[in-house]
Amino acid sequence: MSFVNLHVHSAQGSLLDSILTTEQIVNYAKQNGQIAVGLSDHGTMHASLSLVNECYKAGIKPITACEIYECDNHLEQNQEDKYNHLLLIAATTDGLHNLYKIVSEGYIHGFYRKPRVSVKWIQDNHLGDGIICLTACQAGRISRCLESGNYDEAERFVSLLKNTFYYTVLEIQSHPTDQQLKCNSLILDLANKTGMNYCITSDAHMERADQLDTHSIFVSISQDRDSGESYVGCHLQNDEDVFNYLGQWATKDIIQKGIDETIRITNMVDDNIDYELNKGTIMPKAHIPDGYDVESYFRYLVYSNFDKKFAHMSKEDQEIRRNRIESEIPILKELDFLNYLLIQYEFCNECDRRGIPRGYSRGSAANCLCVFMLGITQVDSVKFDLDFTRFANLGRKGSAADIDLDISKSRRQEAIQVLCDIFGKDHVAPMATFNTLSTKVAIRDIAKVLNEKQNSPYFNQIPYSLRDEVTKMIPTVKTLDDLGESEDKDMLLKDLIGKNQKLDEIYKKFPLWFKYVMELEGLPKSRGRHASGTLLTPKPVIHYSPLCLDNEKNVMSMFDMHICQDTDGGLGLVKEDLRNKIVFFCVNLLFEHKIFIY
Repeated sequence: MSFVNLHVHSAQGSLLDSILTTEQIVNYAKQNGQIAVGLSDHGTMHASLSLVNECYKAGIKPITACEIYECDNHLEQNQEDKYNHLLLIAATTDGLHNLYKIVSEGYIHGFYRKPRVSVKWIQDNHLGDGIICLTACQAGRISRCLESGNYDEAERFVSLLKNTFYYTVLEIQSHPTDQQLKCNSLILDLANKTGMNYCITSDAHMERADQLDTHSIFVSISQDRDSGESYVGCHLQNDEDVFNYLGQWATKDIIQKGIDETIRITNMVDDNIDYELNKGTIMPKAHIPDGYDVESYFRYLVYSNFDKKFAHMSKEDQEIRRNRIESEIPILKELDFLNYLLIQYEFCNECDRRGIPRGYSRGSAANCLCVFMLGITQVDSVKFDLDFTRFANLGRKGSAADIDLDISKSRRQEAIQVLCDIFGKDHVAPMATFNTLSTKVAIRDIAKVLNEKQNSPYFNQIPYSLRDEVTKMIPTVKTLDDLGESEDKDMLLKDLIGKNQKLDEIYKKFPLWFKYVMELEGLPKSRGRHASGTLLTPKPVIHYSPLCLDNEKNVMSMFDMHICQDTDGGLGLVKEDLRNKIVFFCVNLLFEHKIFIY
Protein backbone atom coordinates (compact mmCIF):
# COMPACT_ATOMS: atom_id res chain seq x y z
CA MET A 1 0.00 0.00 0.00
CA SER A 2 1.01 3.59 -0.67
CA PHE A 3 2.07 6.29 1.75
CA VAL A 4 -0.85 8.27 3.22
CA ASN A 5 -0.57 12.04 3.66
CA LEU A 6 -1.81 12.59 7.23
CA HIS A 7 -0.43 16.10 7.85
CA VAL A 8 -2.00 18.42 5.27
CA HIS A 9 -3.14 22.06 5.35
CA SER A 10 -5.85 23.62 3.18
CA ALA A 11 -6.28 27.19 1.97
CA GLN A 12 -9.66 27.52 3.72
CA GLY A 13 -8.54 26.09 7.05
CA SER A 14 -4.95 27.31 7.31
CA LEU A 15 -5.82 30.77 6.05
CA LEU A 16 -3.05 32.68 4.27
CA ASP A 17 -0.60 29.81 4.84
CA SER A 18 -1.67 27.12 2.35
CA ILE A 19 -2.49 27.23 -1.35
CA LEU A 20 -4.13 23.79 -1.39
CA THR A 21 -7.84 23.32 -2.03
CA THR A 22 -9.66 20.27 -0.73
CA GLU A 23 -10.32 19.22 -4.34
CA GLN A 24 -6.58 19.25 -5.08
CA ILE A 25 -5.81 17.31 -1.91
CA VAL A 26 -8.24 14.53 -2.74
CA ASN A 27 -7.39 14.45 -6.46
CA TYR A 28 -3.71 13.98 -5.61
CA ALA A 29 -4.48 11.06 -3.31
CA LYS A 30 -6.72 9.48 -5.96
CA GLN A 31 -4.19 9.90 -8.76
CA ASN A 32 -1.39 8.43 -6.65
CA GLY A 33 -3.33 5.37 -5.56
CA GLN A 34 -3.48 6.42 -1.91
CA ILE A 35 -6.27 4.84 0.12
CA ALA A 36 -6.88 7.89 2.30
CA VAL A 37 -5.86 11.47 2.95
CA GLY A 38 -5.89 13.67 6.03
CA LEU A 39 -6.59 17.32 6.69
CA SER A 40 -4.96 18.94 9.72
CA ASP A 41 -5.36 22.70 9.54
CA HIS A 42 -3.80 25.10 12.04
CA GLY A 43 -6.13 25.45 15.02
CA THR A 44 -9.31 25.22 12.91
CA MET A 45 -11.52 22.71 11.12
CA HIS A 46 -13.16 25.05 8.60
CA ALA A 47 -12.56 22.73 5.64
CA SER A 48 -12.89 19.35 7.35
CA LEU A 49 -16.35 18.45 6.05
CA SER A 50 -15.49 19.77 2.59
CA LEU A 51 -12.65 17.25 2.54
CA VAL A 52 -14.98 14.51 3.78
CA ASN A 53 -17.37 15.21 0.90
CA GLU A 54 -14.56 15.23 -1.67
CA CYS A 55 -13.26 11.93 -0.29
CA TYR A 56 -16.70 10.35 -0.47
CA LYS A 57 -17.00 11.35 -4.13
CA ALA A 58 -13.54 9.96 -4.91
CA GLY A 59 -14.04 6.72 -2.99
CA ILE A 60 -11.15 7.23 -0.57
CA LYS A 61 -11.07 7.48 3.20
CA PRO A 62 -11.14 10.90 4.90
CA ILE A 63 -8.86 11.42 7.89
CA THR A 64 -10.21 14.32 9.97
CA ALA A 65 -7.63 16.08 12.08
CA CYS A 66 -6.42 19.40 13.44
CA GLU A 67 -2.96 20.71 14.22
CA ILE A 68 -3.76 22.42 17.50
CA TYR A 69 -1.71 24.94 19.42
CA GLU A 70 -0.93 23.40 22.82
CA CYS A 71 0.53 25.21 25.81
CA ASP A 72 0.90 24.64 29.55
CA ASN A 73 -2.14 26.68 30.63
CA HIS A 74 -4.41 28.07 27.93
CA LEU A 75 -6.65 29.78 30.50
CA GLU A 76 -3.90 32.32 31.25
CA GLN A 77 -2.69 34.99 28.83
CA ASN A 78 0.96 34.54 29.63
CA GLN A 79 3.48 35.57 27.00
CA GLU A 80 6.04 33.21 28.51
CA ASP A 81 3.72 30.21 28.02
CA LYS A 82 4.70 29.58 24.41
CA TYR A 83 2.41 27.51 22.23
CA ASN A 84 3.52 24.42 20.30
CA HIS A 85 2.00 22.43 17.46
CA LEU A 86 0.35 19.04 18.08
CA LEU A 87 -1.61 17.02 15.54
CA LEU A 88 -4.82 15.27 16.64
CA ILE A 89 -6.75 12.79 14.46
CA ALA A 90 -10.36 11.73 15.07
CA ALA A 91 -10.35 7.91 15.05
CA THR A 92 -14.00 7.39 16.07
CA THR A 93 -17.26 9.31 16.19
CA ASP A 94 -16.64 10.04 19.87
CA GLY A 95 -13.15 11.15 18.95
CA LEU A 96 -14.60 13.54 16.35
CA HIS A 97 -16.86 15.16 18.94
CA ASN A 98 -13.97 15.34 21.41
CA LEU A 99 -11.86 17.03 18.74
CA TYR A 100 -14.65 19.54 18.10
CA LYS A 101 -14.64 20.36 21.83
CA ILE A 102 -10.85 20.68 22.00
CA VAL A 103 -10.68 22.99 18.97
CA SER A 104 -13.61 25.07 20.27
CA GLU A 105 -11.99 25.42 23.70
CA GLY A 106 -8.92 26.89 22.08
CA TYR A 107 -10.97 29.69 20.55
CA ILE A 108 -13.56 30.35 23.23
CA HIS A 109 -11.38 30.23 26.34
CA GLY A 110 -7.76 29.90 25.18
CA PHE A 111 -7.32 32.48 22.46
CA TYR A 112 -4.16 34.52 22.96
CA ARG A 113 -2.32 35.18 19.70
CA LYS A 114 -3.50 31.69 18.68
CA PRO A 115 -6.37 29.41 19.78
CA ARG A 116 -4.44 27.51 22.49
CA VAL A 117 -5.36 24.54 24.63
CA SER A 118 -3.38 22.52 27.18
CA VAL A 119 -2.90 18.77 27.01
CA LYS A 120 -3.50 18.58 30.77
CA TRP A 121 -6.93 20.19 30.26
CA ILE A 122 -7.68 17.61 27.55
CA GLN A 123 -6.66 14.84 29.94
CA ASP A 124 -8.64 16.23 32.86
CA ASN A 125 -11.78 16.42 30.71
CA HIS A 126 -11.28 12.94 29.21
CA LEU A 127 -11.30 14.32 25.68
CA GLY A 128 -8.39 12.22 24.40
CA ASP A 129 -10.62 9.16 23.92
CA GLY A 130 -10.94 8.20 20.25
CA ILE A 131 -8.11 10.54 19.22
CA ILE A 132 -4.76 9.59 17.67
CA CYS A 133 -1.95 12.00 18.50
CA LEU A 134 1.00 12.84 16.24
CA THR A 135 3.81 14.98 17.64
CA ALA A 136 3.78 17.46 14.70
CA CYS A 137 6.55 19.43 13.02
CA GLN A 138 9.65 21.23 14.28
CA ALA A 139 7.26 23.67 15.96
CA GLY A 140 6.02 20.78 18.12
CA ARG A 141 7.09 20.52 21.75
CA ILE A 142 8.89 17.19 21.24
CA SER A 143 11.06 18.52 18.42
CA ARG A 144 11.82 21.73 20.31
CA CYS A 145 12.82 19.82 23.45
CA LEU A 146 15.05 17.42 21.54
CA GLU A 147 16.75 20.14 19.51
CA SER A 148 17.48 22.14 22.67
CA GLY A 149 18.89 19.07 24.42
CA ASN A 150 16.03 18.84 26.91
CA TYR A 151 15.58 15.08 26.55
CA ASP A 152 13.99 14.50 29.96
CA GLU A 153 11.25 17.05 29.20
CA ALA A 154 10.64 15.38 25.85
CA GLU A 155 10.17 12.01 27.56
CA ARG A 156 7.86 13.51 30.21
CA PHE A 157 5.70 15.09 27.52
CA VAL A 158 5.58 11.83 25.56
CA SER A 159 4.35 10.11 28.74
CA LEU A 160 1.62 12.78 29.15
CA LEU A 161 0.50 12.28 25.55
CA LYS A 162 0.39 8.50 25.90
CA ASN A 163 -1.72 8.83 29.07
CA THR A 164 -4.11 11.30 27.41
CA PHE A 165 -4.83 10.01 23.93
CA TYR A 166 -6.08 6.77 22.44
CA TYR A 167 -2.80 6.30 20.54
CA THR A 168 0.33 8.45 20.28
CA VAL A 169 2.90 8.38 17.46
CA LEU A 170 6.15 10.26 16.97
CA GLU A 171 6.24 12.26 13.73
CA ILE A 172 9.18 12.32 11.31
CA GLN A 173 8.90 14.71 8.38
CA SER A 174 9.95 14.18 4.77
CA HIS A 175 11.77 17.46 4.16
CA PRO A 176 15.25 17.46 2.57
CA THR A 177 16.73 20.18 4.81
CA ASP A 178 19.69 19.71 7.14
CA GLN A 179 17.73 21.00 10.12
CA GLN A 180 14.80 18.62 9.51
CA LEU A 181 17.04 15.58 8.93
CA LYS A 182 18.91 16.34 12.16
CA CYS A 183 15.58 16.60 13.99
CA ASN A 184 14.44 13.32 12.41
CA SER A 185 17.51 11.56 13.87
CA LEU A 186 16.67 12.83 17.33
CA ILE A 187 13.05 11.66 17.01
CA LEU A 188 14.17 8.25 15.74
CA ASP A 189 16.49 7.91 18.75
CA LEU A 190 13.56 8.78 21.05
CA ALA A 191 11.40 6.17 19.33
CA ASN A 192 14.07 3.51 19.84
CA LYS A 193 14.55 4.52 23.47
CA THR A 194 10.85 4.60 24.39
CA GLY A 195 9.65 1.80 22.12
CA MET A 196 7.20 4.14 20.43
CA ASN A 197 6.18 3.95 16.81
CA TYR A 198 6.90 6.75 14.37
CA CYS A 199 5.21 7.80 11.16
CA ILE A 200 6.33 9.98 8.25
CA THR A 201 4.45 13.10 7.15
CA SER A 202 5.11 15.95 4.72
CA ASP A 203 3.29 18.87 6.41
CA ALA A 204 1.83 19.79 3.00
CA HIS A 205 0.93 23.42 2.23
CA MET A 206 1.06 23.06 -1.56
CA GLU A 207 0.46 20.39 -4.17
CA ARG A 208 3.87 20.26 -5.86
CA ALA A 209 7.47 21.06 -4.99
CA ASP A 210 7.67 23.54 -7.87
CA GLN A 211 5.00 25.70 -6.18
CA LEU A 212 7.39 26.83 -3.46
CA ASP A 213 7.82 30.21 -5.13
CA THR A 214 4.06 30.63 -5.57
CA HIS A 215 3.48 29.81 -1.91
CA SER A 216 6.24 32.25 -0.93
CA ILE A 217 4.54 35.02 -2.92
CA PHE A 218 1.19 34.19 -1.29
CA VAL A 219 2.66 34.36 2.20
CA SER A 220 4.37 37.64 1.32
CA ILE A 221 1.24 39.39 0.06
CA SER A 222 -1.03 38.05 2.78
CA GLN A 223 1.15 38.21 5.88
CA ASP A 224 3.90 40.61 4.89
CA ARG A 225 6.59 38.11 5.75
CA ASP A 226 9.03 35.85 3.87
CA SER A 227 8.52 32.10 3.98
CA GLY A 228 12.24 31.47 3.49
CA GLU A 229 13.27 27.82 3.41
CA SER A 230 10.84 26.59 6.08
CA TYR A 231 8.40 25.22 3.47
CA VAL A 232 10.91 23.14 1.48
CA GLY A 233 9.32 19.71 1.07
CA CYS A 234 5.95 20.92 2.39
CA HIS A 235 3.94 19.49 -0.47
CA LEU A 236 1.79 16.42 -1.05
CA GLN A 237 4.03 13.37 -1.42
CA ASN A 238 3.96 9.78 -2.58
CA ASP A 239 6.27 6.84 -1.80
CA GLU A 240 8.84 7.91 -4.37
CA ASP A 241 9.05 11.43 -2.92
CA VAL A 242 9.52 10.11 0.62
CA PHE A 243 12.33 7.73 -0.37
CA ASN A 244 14.04 10.45 -2.44
CA TYR A 245 13.91 13.04 0.35
CA LEU A 246 14.85 10.74 3.21
CA GLY A 247 17.15 8.32 1.35
CA GLN A 248 20.23 10.34 2.26
CA TRP A 249 19.23 10.21 5.92
CA ALA A 250 18.09 6.66 6.65
CA THR A 251 17.90 3.12 5.31
CA LYS A 252 14.98 1.91 3.22
CA ASP A 253 13.76 -0.24 6.12
CA ILE A 254 13.59 2.78 8.46
CA ILE A 255 11.71 4.80 5.84
CA GLN A 256 9.36 1.93 4.97
CA LYS A 257 8.49 1.50 8.65
CA GLY A 258 7.42 5.18 8.80
CA ILE A 259 5.33 4.77 5.64
CA ASP A 260 3.72 1.58 6.97
CA GLU A 261 2.74 3.44 10.14
CA THR A 262 0.71 5.95 8.08
CA ILE A 263 -1.27 3.02 6.71
CA ARG A 264 -1.65 1.51 10.19
CA ILE A 265 -3.01 4.83 11.50
CA THR A 266 -5.39 5.01 8.54
CA ASN A 267 -6.72 1.54 9.36
CA MET A 268 -7.17 2.54 13.01
CA VAL A 269 -9.57 5.31 11.95
CA ASP A 270 -13.16 4.05 11.92
CA ASP A 271 -14.60 3.69 8.41
CA ASN A 272 -18.02 4.79 9.66
CA ILE A 273 -17.41 8.01 11.58
CA ASP A 274 -20.73 9.84 11.78
CA TYR A 275 -20.21 13.38 10.50
CA GLU A 276 -23.99 14.05 10.63
CA LEU A 277 -24.02 14.58 6.85
CA ASN A 278 -26.83 13.82 4.39
CA LYS A 279 -29.52 13.22 7.02
CA GLY A 280 -32.10 15.60 5.58
CA THR A 281 -33.29 18.69 7.42
CA ILE A 282 -32.40 18.65 11.12
CA MET A 283 -34.32 21.08 13.30
CA PRO A 284 -35.26 21.59 16.93
CA LYS A 285 -38.77 20.83 18.15
CA ALA A 286 -41.23 23.65 18.59
CA HIS A 287 -42.76 23.99 22.05
CA ILE A 288 -46.17 22.30 21.92
CA PRO A 289 -48.62 22.80 24.83
CA ASP A 290 -50.03 19.77 26.60
CA GLY A 291 -53.07 18.32 24.87
CA TYR A 292 -51.83 19.11 21.36
CA ASP A 293 -49.67 17.43 18.77
CA VAL A 294 -47.85 19.41 16.06
CA GLU A 295 -50.73 19.43 13.56
CA SER A 296 -53.50 20.16 16.05
CA TYR A 297 -51.54 23.03 17.59
CA PHE A 298 -50.74 24.39 14.13
CA ARG A 299 -54.44 24.32 13.22
CA TYR A 300 -55.38 25.96 16.49
CA LEU A 301 -52.99 28.87 15.90
CA VAL A 302 -53.98 29.29 12.26
CA TYR A 303 -57.71 29.40 12.95
CA SER A 304 -57.44 31.42 16.17
CA ASN A 305 -56.63 34.43 13.98
CA PHE A 306 -59.23 33.72 11.32
CA ASP A 307 -62.02 36.00 12.59
CA LYS A 308 -59.57 38.75 13.46
CA LYS A 309 -58.24 38.83 9.92
CA PHE A 310 -61.31 37.97 7.84
CA ALA A 311 -64.52 38.68 9.84
CA HIS A 312 -65.11 41.82 7.76
CA MET A 313 -65.17 39.79 4.53
CA SER A 314 -68.10 38.13 2.81
CA LYS A 315 -68.95 34.48 3.53
CA GLU A 316 -67.69 33.59 0.05
CA ASP A 317 -64.28 35.23 0.59
CA GLN A 318 -63.96 33.57 3.98
CA GLU A 319 -64.74 30.18 2.46
CA ILE A 320 -62.08 30.70 -0.21
CA ARG A 321 -59.52 31.25 2.51
CA ARG A 322 -60.64 28.25 4.55
CA ASN A 323 -60.28 26.10 1.46
CA ARG A 324 -56.84 27.56 0.82
CA ILE A 325 -55.75 26.78 4.40
CA GLU A 326 -57.06 23.23 4.15
CA SER A 327 -55.23 22.70 0.84
CA GLU A 328 -51.96 24.03 2.27
CA ILE A 329 -51.83 22.09 5.57
CA PRO A 330 -51.51 18.55 4.05
CA ILE A 331 -48.60 19.69 1.87
CA LEU A 332 -46.91 21.49 4.74
CA LYS A 333 -47.34 18.37 6.85
CA GLU A 334 -45.93 16.08 4.15
CA LEU A 335 -42.89 18.34 3.78
CA ASP A 336 -42.42 18.43 7.56
CA PHE A 337 -42.90 22.21 7.53
CA LEU A 338 -45.43 22.36 10.35
CA ASN A 339 -42.81 22.15 13.09
CA TYR A 340 -40.60 24.59 11.20
CA LEU A 341 -43.39 27.16 10.90
CA LEU A 342 -44.25 26.78 14.57
CA ILE A 343 -40.61 27.60 15.35
CA GLN A 344 -40.94 30.73 13.21
CA TYR A 345 -44.18 31.59 15.00
CA GLU A 346 -42.51 31.33 18.41
CA PHE A 347 -39.65 33.50 17.30
CA CYS A 348 -41.73 36.15 15.53
CA ASN A 349 -44.27 36.30 18.33
CA GLU A 350 -41.55 36.93 20.91
CA CYS A 351 -39.85 39.54 18.70
CA ASP A 352 -43.18 41.34 18.40
CA ARG A 353 -43.68 41.15 22.16
CA ARG A 354 -40.26 42.74 22.73
CA GLY A 355 -40.88 45.44 20.16
CA ILE A 356 -38.29 44.22 17.66
CA PRO A 357 -39.71 45.25 14.28
CA ARG A 358 -39.69 42.90 11.29
CA GLY A 359 -40.25 43.46 7.59
CA TYR A 360 -43.73 42.81 6.24
CA SER A 361 -42.58 39.99 3.99
CA ARG A 362 -40.08 39.16 1.31
CA GLY A 363 -39.61 36.04 -0.79
CA SER A 364 -41.90 33.08 -1.32
CA ALA A 365 -43.15 32.91 2.30
CA ALA A 366 -45.74 35.52 1.36
CA ASN A 367 -47.31 32.93 -0.96
CA CYS A 368 -48.46 30.81 1.98
CA LEU A 369 -51.72 31.84 3.67
CA CYS A 370 -50.90 29.77 6.77
CA VAL A 371 -47.73 31.79 7.28
CA PHE A 372 -49.88 34.94 7.16
CA MET A 373 -52.30 33.42 9.68
CA LEU A 374 -49.41 32.78 12.09
CA GLY A 375 -48.35 36.41 11.87
CA ILE A 376 -44.96 35.55 10.35
CA THR A 377 -45.74 37.60 7.24
CA GLN A 378 -48.24 40.42 6.72
CA VAL A 379 -49.42 39.52 3.21
CA ASP A 380 -52.78 37.90 2.43
CA SER A 381 -51.70 35.61 -0.41
CA VAL A 382 -55.29 35.08 -1.60
CA LYS A 383 -55.92 38.80 -1.93
CA PHE A 384 -52.87 39.17 -4.16
CA ASP A 385 -53.37 35.85 -5.99
CA LEU A 386 -49.97 34.46 -4.99
CA ASP A 387 -49.05 30.90 -5.95
CA PHE A 388 -48.56 28.68 -2.88
CA THR A 389 -46.41 26.19 -4.83
CA ARG A 390 -43.64 28.78 -5.03
CA PHE A 391 -43.29 28.38 -1.28
CA ALA A 392 -44.00 24.68 -0.83
CA ASN A 393 -44.64 21.77 -3.13
CA LEU A 394 -44.00 18.06 -2.89
CA GLY A 395 -41.17 18.34 -5.43
CA ARG A 396 -38.96 20.29 -3.01
CA LYS A 397 -39.00 17.76 -0.20
CA GLY A 398 -35.76 17.62 1.77
CA SER A 399 -35.04 21.21 2.73
CA ALA A 400 -36.84 23.72 4.88
CA ALA A 401 -38.18 26.87 3.29
CA ASP A 402 -36.08 29.95 3.89
CA ILE A 403 -38.08 32.79 5.43
CA ASP A 404 -36.47 36.24 5.28
CA LEU A 405 -37.42 38.00 8.49
CA ASP A 406 -35.84 41.37 7.61
CA ILE A 407 -34.67 42.50 11.03
CA SER A 408 -32.58 45.65 11.01
CA LYS A 409 -28.92 45.30 11.90
CA SER A 410 -29.40 47.61 14.88
CA ARG A 411 -31.78 45.11 16.51
CA ARG A 412 -30.33 41.86 15.16
CA GLN A 413 -28.38 40.99 18.29
CA GLU A 414 -31.59 41.32 20.29
CA ALA A 415 -33.29 38.96 17.85
CA ILE A 416 -30.49 36.43 18.30
CA GLN A 417 -30.98 36.74 22.05
CA VAL A 418 -34.66 35.87 21.53
CA LEU A 419 -33.58 32.64 19.82
CA CYS A 420 -31.21 31.89 22.71
CA ASP A 421 -33.94 32.51 25.28
CA ILE A 422 -36.41 30.22 23.49
CA PHE A 423 -34.15 27.36 22.38
CA GLY A 424 -31.04 27.69 24.58
CA LYS A 425 -27.80 29.58 24.07
CA ASP A 426 -25.85 26.44 23.12
CA HIS A 427 -28.31 25.74 20.29
CA VAL A 428 -27.87 29.07 18.48
CA ALA A 429 -24.84 30.30 16.51
CA PRO A 430 -24.00 32.38 13.44
CA MET A 431 -22.07 30.73 10.61
CA ALA A 432 -18.65 31.45 9.16
CA THR A 433 -18.16 33.00 5.75
CA PHE A 434 -14.98 33.44 3.72
CA ASN A 435 -13.71 36.30 1.59
CA THR A 436 -11.52 35.37 -1.34
CA LEU A 437 -8.51 36.90 -3.05
CA SER A 438 -10.09 38.59 -6.07
CA THR A 439 -8.30 38.65 -9.42
CA LYS A 440 -7.79 42.42 -9.36
CA VAL A 441 -6.39 42.39 -5.84
CA ALA A 442 -4.11 39.46 -6.72
CA ILE A 443 -2.83 41.32 -9.80
CA ARG A 444 -1.99 44.45 -7.80
CA ASP A 445 -0.56 42.77 -4.67
CA ILE A 446 1.56 40.18 -6.46
CA ALA A 447 2.95 42.80 -8.84
CA LYS A 448 3.83 45.02 -5.88
CA VAL A 449 5.83 42.20 -4.25
CA LEU A 450 7.61 41.33 -7.51
CA ASN A 451 8.37 44.96 -8.22
CA GLU A 452 9.82 45.71 -4.79
CA LYS A 453 11.85 42.57 -3.99
CA GLN A 454 15.45 42.94 -5.06
CA ASN A 455 15.80 39.23 -5.86
CA SER A 456 12.70 39.33 -8.08
CA PRO A 457 13.15 38.85 -11.85
CA TYR A 458 10.84 41.85 -12.25
CA PHE A 459 12.53 44.18 -9.75
CA ASN A 460 11.48 47.77 -10.57
CA GLN A 461 9.76 46.60 -13.80
CA ILE A 462 6.07 46.63 -12.79
CA PRO A 463 5.17 50.20 -11.86
CA TYR A 464 1.80 51.14 -10.40
CA SER A 465 0.59 52.42 -13.80
CA LEU A 466 1.08 48.96 -15.37
CA ARG A 467 -0.66 47.22 -12.47
CA ASP A 468 -3.56 49.64 -12.85
CA GLU A 469 -3.68 49.06 -16.61
CA VAL A 470 -3.92 45.27 -16.19
CA THR A 471 -6.60 45.41 -13.50
CA LYS A 472 -8.73 47.61 -15.75
CA MET A 473 -8.69 44.82 -18.35
CA ILE A 474 -10.42 42.45 -15.91
CA PRO A 475 -14.20 42.57 -16.44
CA THR A 476 -16.72 41.81 -13.72
CA VAL A 477 -19.78 39.58 -13.91
CA LYS A 478 -23.02 39.68 -11.96
CA THR A 479 -23.44 36.85 -9.50
CA LEU A 480 -25.23 36.08 -6.23
CA ASP A 481 -23.61 36.13 -2.82
CA ASP A 482 -24.49 33.85 0.12
CA LEU A 483 -27.44 36.10 0.92
CA GLY A 484 -28.84 35.69 -2.58
CA GLU A 485 -28.09 39.33 -3.29
CA SER A 486 -26.51 40.54 -6.54
CA GLU A 487 -22.80 41.35 -6.47
CA ASP A 488 -20.05 42.10 -8.98
CA LYS A 489 -17.29 39.50 -9.17
CA ASP A 490 -14.01 39.65 -11.06
CA MET A 491 -13.58 37.22 -13.94
CA LEU A 492 -10.62 34.87 -13.47
CA LEU A 493 -7.42 35.78 -15.26
CA LYS A 494 -6.99 32.19 -16.47
CA ASP A 495 -10.32 32.50 -18.33
CA LEU A 496 -9.17 35.68 -20.13
CA ILE A 497 -5.83 34.57 -21.49
CA GLY A 498 -6.06 34.20 -25.28
CA LYS A 499 -9.11 36.45 -25.46
CA ASN A 500 -7.50 39.87 -25.03
CA GLN A 501 -4.55 40.79 -27.29
CA LYS A 502 -3.14 43.49 -25.02
CA LEU A 503 -3.42 41.23 -21.97
CA ASP A 504 -1.65 38.44 -23.87
CA GLU A 505 1.21 40.77 -24.76
CA ILE A 506 1.77 41.67 -21.10
CA TYR A 507 1.49 37.97 -20.19
CA LYS A 508 4.34 37.12 -22.59
CA LYS A 509 6.52 39.83 -21.04
CA PHE A 510 5.73 38.92 -17.39
CA PRO A 511 4.81 35.20 -17.40
CA LEU A 512 5.69 34.64 -13.72
CA TRP A 513 3.46 37.50 -12.61
CA PHE A 514 0.49 36.01 -14.42
CA LYS A 515 1.39 32.48 -13.31
CA TYR A 516 1.24 33.49 -9.66
CA VAL A 517 -2.06 35.33 -10.14
CA MET A 518 -3.68 32.35 -11.88
CA GLU A 519 -2.56 29.97 -9.11
CA LEU A 520 -3.68 32.21 -6.25
CA GLU A 521 -6.83 34.02 -7.48
CA GLY A 522 -9.97 32.83 -5.73
CA LEU A 523 -8.21 31.41 -2.64
CA PRO A 524 -9.74 32.33 0.74
CA LYS A 525 -8.03 35.30 2.38
CA SER A 526 -10.12 35.99 5.49
CA ARG A 527 -12.91 34.58 7.64
CA GLY A 528 -15.95 36.50 8.78
CA ARG A 529 -19.40 35.96 10.20
CA HIS A 530 -22.36 35.42 7.90
CA ALA A 531 -24.25 38.71 7.84
CA SER A 532 -27.61 37.32 8.92
CA GLY A 533 -27.72 33.51 8.88
CA THR A 534 -28.06 32.04 12.38
CA LEU A 535 -28.13 28.31 13.08
CA LEU A 536 -30.83 26.78 15.25
CA THR A 537 -29.99 23.21 16.26
CA PRO A 538 -31.77 20.41 18.18
CA LYS A 539 -28.56 19.35 19.94
CA PRO A 540 -25.94 21.92 20.99
CA VAL A 541 -24.24 23.43 17.94
CA ILE A 542 -20.90 21.93 19.02
CA HIS A 543 -22.34 18.47 18.30
CA TYR A 544 -22.47 19.36 14.60
CA SER A 545 -19.63 21.83 14.28
CA PRO A 546 -16.56 23.13 16.10
CA LEU A 547 -16.89 26.72 17.27
CA CYS A 548 -14.75 29.83 16.93
CA LEU A 549 -15.09 33.57 17.53
CA ASP A 550 -15.95 36.38 15.15
CA ASN A 551 -14.23 39.77 15.23
CA GLU A 552 -16.61 40.91 17.97
CA LYS A 553 -15.83 37.86 20.16
CA ASN A 554 -19.21 36.24 19.47
CA VAL A 555 -19.25 32.43 19.24
CA MET A 556 -20.01 31.06 15.77
CA SER A 557 -19.82 27.81 13.80
CA MET A 558 -16.57 27.13 11.95
CA PHE A 559 -18.54 25.87 8.95
CA ASP A 560 -19.99 28.01 6.18
CA MET A 561 -23.61 28.27 5.11
CA HIS A 562 -23.43 25.53 2.48
CA ILE A 563 -21.97 22.90 4.81
CA CYS A 564 -24.37 23.93 7.58
CA GLN A 565 -27.59 24.14 5.60
CA ASP A 566 -27.40 21.90 2.52
CA THR A 567 -29.08 18.52 2.84
CA ASP A 568 -26.97 17.06 0.00
CA GLY A 569 -23.41 16.95 1.32
CA GLY A 570 -24.20 19.15 4.30
CA LEU A 571 -25.56 19.00 7.83
CA GLY A 572 -29.11 20.07 6.91
CA LEU A 573 -29.36 22.45 9.86
CA VAL A 574 -32.05 25.10 10.10
CA LYS A 575 -30.90 28.65 9.44
CA GLU A 576 -32.79 31.66 10.69
CA ASP A 577 -32.44 34.36 8.05
CA LEU A 578 -32.40 37.71 9.83
CA ARG A 579 -31.19 39.76 6.85
CA ASN A 580 -32.70 42.97 5.66
CA LYS A 581 -32.37 45.14 2.60
CA ILE A 582 -31.87 48.88 2.97
CA VAL A 583 -35.55 49.54 2.38
CA PHE A 584 -36.47 47.42 5.40
CA PHE A 585 -33.75 49.02 7.46
CA CYS A 586 -35.30 52.41 6.72
CA VAL A 587 -38.84 51.21 7.44
CA ASN A 588 -37.74 49.62 10.72
CA LEU A 589 -35.80 52.72 11.71
CA LEU A 590 -38.85 54.91 11.12
CA PHE A 591 -40.97 52.47 13.09
CA GLU A 592 -38.53 52.38 16.02
CA HIS A 593 -38.55 56.18 16.28
CA LYS A 594 -42.34 56.38 15.80
CA ILE A 595 -41.99 58.43 12.59
CA PHE A 596 -44.87 57.82 10.20
CA ILE A 597 -45.16 58.87 6.58
CA TYR A 598 -48.58 59.45 5.02
